Amino acid sequence: MEPAQSVPDTDAVATVRTFGVHPVVPRLWFWQALAWPVIAGLVATMALALTGRLALVPLVVIGSALAGWALARHARAYARRLRLALLSDGLLVERGVWWRTEIFVPRARVQHTDVSQGPVGRRFGVATLKVFTAASHAGVIEIEGLGHGDAVAVRDRLLGREDPDAL
Repeated sequence: MEPAQSVPDTDAVATVRTFGVHPVVPRLWFWQALAWPVIAGLVATMALALTGRLALVPLVVIGSALAGWALARHARAYARRLRLALLSDGLLVERGVWWRTEIFVPRARVQHTDVSQGPVGRRFGVATLKVFTAASHAGVIEIEGLGHGDAVAVRDRLLGREDPDAL
């Protein structure tokens, strides 16, 4: 006789909605990651040129290139691993490259939310969602890189505003 298999609760499965980063975010984070090593390399090169140590310029160039490569790879990996699941009872956030974090925020602990966009985010339709909770040690959870529509949908669902007839 075969052991009984558990049947998933179809109501709970139907209410799970997952979100990832906006499709343009890996590219934006890639260029943002490259900008800092390039700027630092240019400043260091100018400083070396002013002090007459031109022999060290190739080391600065190699160091900047390696730092840019590592930061760009990290940015793309972080974008691939950032996941948001909107469950019937709360929000689950999974993120991290080296140190992976899984955060669950029960809907009852959500105080308020904030959806924000900077000028670049507005141009590409990317937003940051901040969830303020009643927790003592992690009162704010910030999720960057969501599409603006997704961020608004998560905010509305967490606050119980997805029903247009609700007050």
